Amino acid sequence: MILAVLACVGILLDRFVGTRWGVMSLWVIGSAVWTLWGPVRGRTFAAMLVVVPCFAMRHHLETTRYDAAELRQHIGEFSRPAIVQAVVDRPPTFRRHPLADQRRLRNQPTMQTRFEVTVSAIRIGKAFRSTGGRAMVTVDQPLSDLQCGDAVTLLGELSRFQPASNPGQPDLQRVYRQRRLHGRIHVDDAAGVITSAADDQPAWWAASGNWIGRFAGELSRLGRQSILRHTDVSSGPLAMALILGQRDNVDPLTRDQLLVTGTVHLLSVSGLHLAIVVVMAGWLATFVGVRVRGRVVLILLTCLVYTAVTGGRPPVVRASILVAVYALSLWVRRPAVSINSLGLAALLLLLWNPTLIESIGVQLSFIAVSTLIICGSTDPLQSEAVRQELSREEQLDRLIEKSSPPIAYHARRIWTGVRNAFSYSAAVTLVSAPLVWHQFHVISPISVLANVLLGPWMFIALASGLVTIALDQLWMPLGLPSGWICHQTILVMRWIVQRAAELPGGHFWLPSPPTWCVVGFYVVLIVALLSRGIGRSTNPIPPALENPRRRSLMVAISAWGLWVVMAWWLSTSPVPMNNATTESIFVDVGHGTAVVMRFDQDDVWLYDCGHLGNDLGESHDIDGVLWSLGTTHLSGIVLSHADSDHFNALPSLLNRFDVDQIITPPGMMDEPDEPALIPIRNAIRRHRVPVKTWSVGDHHQRDRADLVTLHPPKTRLAGSDNANSLVLQINAGSTWMMLPGDLEPPGTMTLVNGPRPSPGGVMMAPHHGSLAADSDMVLRWARPSKVVVSGGRRALHPDVEIAMQLTGSDVAITRRDGAVRVRLFSQGPDQIQIRCWNLNPW
Repeated sequence: MILAVLACVGILLDRFVGTRWGVMSLWVIGSAVWTLWGPVRGRTFAAMLVVVPCFAMRHHLETTRYDAAELRQHIGEFSRPAIVQAVVDRPPTFRRHPLADQRRLRNQPTMQTRFEVTVSAIRIGKAFRSTGGRAMVTVDQPLSDLQCGDAVTLLGELSRFQPASNPGQPDLQRVYRQRRLHGRIHVDDAAGVITSAADDQPAWWAASGNWIGRFAGELSRLGRQSILRHTDVSSGPLAMALILGQRDNVDPLTRDQLLVTGTVHLLSVSGLHLAIVVVMAGWLATFVGVRVRGRVVLILLTCLVYTAVTGGRPPVVRASILVAVYALSLWVRRPAVSINSLGLAALLLLLWNPTLIESIGVQLSFIAVSTLIICGSTDPLQSEAVRQELSREEQLDRLIEKSSPPIAYHARRIWTGVRNAFSYSAAVTLVSAPLVWHQFHVISPISVLANVLLGPWMFIALASGLVTIALDQLWMPLGLPSGWICHQTILVMRWIVQRAAELPGGHFWLPSPPTWCVVGFYVVLIVALLSRGIGRSTNPIPPALENPRRRSLMVAISAWGLWVVMAWWLSTSPVPMNNATTESIFVDVGHGTAVVMRFDQDDVWLYDCGHLGNDLGESHDIDGVLWSLGTTHLSGIVLSHADSDHFNALPSLLNRFDVDQIITPPGMMDEPDEPALIPIRNAIRRHRVPVKTWSVGDHHQRDRADLVTLHPPKTRLAGSDNANSLVLQINAGSTWMMLPGDLEPPGTMTLVNGPRPSPGGVMMAPHHGSLAADSDMVLRWARPSKVVVSGGRRALHPDVEIAMQLTGSDVAITRRDGAVRVRLFSQGPDQIQIRCWNLNPW
């Protein structure tokens, strides 16, 4: 464990300092001290000087190799057509297409195939040029015959992983860097994936060099088919995630419910899953009558196969190492120290991929296991005499318990098991809560109860699922009973998660606490554990010290509560507005609109909240911007009109934020031909948010600005929803900002026939900068000095910017510039300040 900590220090040293020559010097000095100093103290000191620079250099080499990949040179800022030769190096997975409902209307496949490849060449002109690197490939059709190790030629669009373009948004480049991926390739259909003919390549084991991957991929494919054969659309996706680690088909609503109930680990195959598999392997070995060493071999083979089939993710690799160490300790008849086994797992993982130190999944995995080890371990450094004495006392206690009546005996055992389950669940929840809060913006007290309730059901579901897969390969009817049990158990688990997610006070969505605050929590925790001398006492705790230990526990819980209060105060303190009268942030949501408006630090509004292709109703980009401002409450959400790319994130926002009111143009919620409004109405009804209508002439005074509705009239125009868009003007002293939605004729004529604003304000381009919406008429009428285009790829066409510059205005495009912040000042020479996230983040 000490070596693992030193390895982390070395990696972080290279990550943040990059002292290459200092690392080499430490390496030389450490080697010399190892040689010249004594065998004990010298080795300890030398280990500190050797391990740190060794892992720092390992991280440096990994980073250098990643950055030197030639594929990066062919990836531009935006996607471009490319023809690539590659080899599939990860088994393909399948997921529901994000636009599945729209594709069904066009009779196109609703499933996508995802896999990772090692690129060998890319076509430049008429010839292929050798290159290196790895990419994630998405094909808009299911490819059931594709296997790990296949040589393929891909015809698609090559693009980079998008960096954060909004405040509070995660950087996908860092996330995929941990997976050693350099870019993504999107292929429209199966015809764009050409597999090399069998005559053009040698035997598959020689061509791929990855027979383990093919074997694991084939087992995974058979397992997926068996699970889907015995489940339905409500239980199948969660069953595949729980049993095989294939979580791509789990819908966002279920993911959110698992997150807020602290049970999202069900989607990530980890130590708990492997422990159940090992228990089943142990039962099989007992049934067959295998001896100790045969049992060890069976357990190791089971771990290897299950780890490969589930994708070899770091949490299950960590668990496999722990199981392997324990199994080998049985083989050699030596005790296995759990905390050191965990340290060995960390060393091997970091040696394999040092960038995993930044992975939130790896961090949470090791935090949870460390907590369980510390809570469940006796003192590993006690003398042998003390251990034997304690063992005899425990045996005597068990004999006494067995002499009691059977009902009392079993009731006592059940109570002890439930009490321990709650204790361990509470300990893991408390210790991991700061990191979960920082990364996922949620605190989940209900997770203590939810994990205890789900534990037995998870065991049944996983065990019955694995039995179903095994029996299904022999004869399909054999797997019917276990398949039915798995299906019904998954439904029970879904019901528990749904009820826990709906429980009032069970979870809280909050902005993240500062990074230094979270780091400080864990530093203080480690120092406290070391100062208490975990595992250092040489005598059992006498009864007289039970009360002091209980008092220490209360002190620890009180300190944790104090930290939560401090972190809550820091995270929910609004970001100051300085002297700005108003502040608006145009969120980069692609083709759509979301404008965060602040009229005071505690008076935050939202104009529209959606984007094209968001059929799943996600609001992550908008959430991040609001949380980065310390916002948990919205004074109102203005919906400009009944197009889904302007409102489809509303249900998710209502789940995360308190909203005082919803503002719409007249008649919007009564649109009968807009099915996308159905979940909007249901969400508004469920959260009991009042809906108000604004029309031309309505004035709403805020503390620092005046909101004026310029359009539409009280009686809807005989046109499309776009023609009835709610046009909002924000007046701040002598300057203004106008938000026209998707205004188009005949609404355009109605607007320009009204009072004309003074020249020089800020205007959002109507209809995302569309050249077919008479935007030039609105621009000539308004004469803005700044134009912001909230749009996707189509907004990058050169003609769009030229058209927006019609009145000599500066143009910012969210697709190109990221989030755009506009500050209006009622006084001063510079009354308008515009800042773009990609150019100058704040």
